[in-house]
Parts: sequence; C-alpha cells; structure tokens
Amino acid sequence: MKRIFDPVHHFIELSTPEVQLLDLPVMQRLRRLRQLGLAYLAFPSAEHSRFTHALGALAMGTRAFDELFHHGEEFFTSAVDAAYQRRLVRASLLLHDIGHGPFSHSCEEVLGIRHEARTTDLLALPELAGAVAALDVDVRDVLGLILGDPHSRYPALRELVSGPNLDADRMDYLQRDAYFTGVATGRFDAEQLVASLRLYQRSEKTVVGIDRRGVVALESFVMARYMMFASVYFHHTTRMFEHVLHDMLRELWPNPRALDPIEEFLQWDDLRVLNALDGAPSVAARALRSESMRLPGSSTASATSPTLRRAKRRWTYVLASRTSGPTRKLSSCIVFHSESAKSARSGSVALAATSLTLVRHPTSSRNLVEEPSGGSYSFAAPRI
Repeated sequence: MKRIFDPVHHFIELSTPEVQLLDLPVMQRLRRLRQLGLAYLAFPSAEHSRFTHALGALAMGTRAFDELFHHGEEFFTSAVDAAYQRRLVRASLLLHDIGHGPFSHSCEEVLGIRHEARTTDLLALPELAGAVAALDVDVRDVLGLILGDPHSRYPALRELVSGPNLDADRMDYLQRDAYFTGVATGRFDAEQLVASLRLYQRSEKTVVGIDRRGVVALESFVMARYMMFASVYFHHTTRMFEHVLHDMLRELWPNPRALDPIEEFLQWDDLRVLNALDGAPSVAARALRSESMRLPGSSTASATSPTLRRAKRRWTYVLASRTSGPTRKLSSCIVFHSESAKSARSGSVALAATSLTLVRHPTSSRNLVEEPSGGSYSFAAPRI
C-alpha cells in the first residue's frame, strides 16, 4: 500500500499493483501533459498535469463507489462482486486519460481522433495489458467503462467513469482546476454531493442518482462547471493561443495520419511540441515561443499579425433557453424528466441532465446556452 498526498483530496491510497501500473512509461507520460493546456498563460498556477488528475479521479471515484455500496448493498450479488467492481472503477479512472496527446483537446482537433478512441490500442500493448491483468480486472470491462459502452455489464460504473452526467472525472477536474487557477466560483459542495449518491432501478437498469438532500449540491456542481467554462476554459487568452497552437500543430504534423501508429503517438508530449518551436520560422511558432517559453530574442512583431489579431476577439456568454427565447436564470440549467420528478417526491432524483451547451448565435458574436429538445445538455467550444 502506498499513500500519496494530494492538495485537493489529501491522502490517496494505492495498492501495490496500482503503483506498478503508474510506474509504466505510458502512465508517466501523463506527467508531461498539462491538464489545462495553454491556460497557464492566463492562470500562471495552472501547471497541473493529467497524471495528478488521474489520481484525483481515482480518489473521487472510490469515495463515490463506497457511498453507493454503503447505501445499496442489495445491488451487488456478493462481497466478491463488490470488491471486483471497486477495483474496476479505480483501474478505469487511472487509465481514462491515457489517450491524450500534447495539449490535450487542441491535439484532437488537429489529428481528428478523440483520446478515448486511442484507448483500445493502448490497452492492447502487452506491458499495459499485463499491468491491468495484475489488478485482477478484465481489460474488456475497463475499456467498456472508459468508452462509455452502452452494453457494459456495469452501467452504474460507466456513469461514474464516463458520464454523461455526474462522473468522477468531472468531480475531480472541477475541484482541481478551480484550486490551481484560483477561481473560487468553480468550487462545489463535493462532500454533500458524494454523500447523496444512490443506486436505483430505472427501466430495468441500475443507474446513479441522488437523494433529495443532494439537490442543492447537484445545482452547485452544475453551476461550478458553467462558471469554469465561462471563466477558465473559454478565457479569451487561452482561446486565442489555442487557435495559434492549432496552426502550429498543423505545420508540425502536415500528415496527421503519421501519428496513427500508437508507438509514434506516445513519443509526443507537451515538452516535445514546445521544443519543436525552437527555430521554427512561422508566425504561429514565433507567437507561441514568445508567450509560452519567453525565450530571449523572441519576436514581438507576431503579436500584431493577422493571426493573433483575429484570435484576440473577446467572447461574451449569455444564458438562454432558445436562441430566440428569453434569458433564463442560471438555476434552470438542471432539468429533470417527468420520471425523475416522481422519484424526487419519493426521496431520490435521477441525474437526467446536468451539463450545458454553448452555441454560436446565428446573428451575433454572442454565445448562448441552448436547451435542445429533450432537455439534455452538453458543452461545445465556440470556434474563433
């Protein structure tokens, strides 16, 4: 057993097989991938990595699972089954981000492959497959949770790992990103939210919900996510340099398919991309070199280039129910379906939809939070 101290979750305990998994190069590579990409240019303390986030997601997922088991032992066939599911959710959360490339989602836009899609190839690597087997879990179950397979044998665990509503991934990154950026509005009542988690049957499926005492905590979770997108993830400085980064990565990788082989993909991380800026003559490379590395002799003329001028437009965010409808209060972000309303009166609430969608207004530069038909919400980044 190993104990790791974390500034967000304090002590995180790991078993010996989990430590051996973390020691693999494919896992240590996550130390060289910033969690928030170029956000450190706007928030200087946002230097935390995907590695620490993986540990934090494991911590949150373990707490959530233990709470679900404590209040719903009848949903597990035996103590052996519960122990297996606990190991499974911990392994899945440790591995859920291994498919990320340099600067995370910026890399995905250039290469055209989402990080979850690379997970299948990564888990097929003999070294990683052996480490997962040493955890005494089935790699197919791990893959099903990470990819959000609707046919997974463990639908409740799938929600904890890959959402789409209340998962340990979001519960950690909101707290971690708020901590390291210093954005107080990104915090939520994690203790109350986890303590309110429950399992229940819905349409012959086991799903994750909350009891009625957790509704306010759930609202704080949704609002924290909205505020982090508005304040951090869509910050104008971050968005500006992400646009420039896209141009630079397209120059660096003129043939994105060259990185399809998983061995070649694993050779790339944030540090290698930043090293590639040295000596690159393009406007995008000069701009990033000037700001992200602060190298002596970096040209400042690039700041007035058309690329940066175009990218420096600021974005405002307005919450609305429809692009043509009236503005709603922020508290209306949470929508419960009729079945959930009935269960709320009996003491539990289904997590029908707890995220938001940012869409471009067709006639203005504003972005609206739109509620699609059916009441389901999800985030989409605006294009600069």
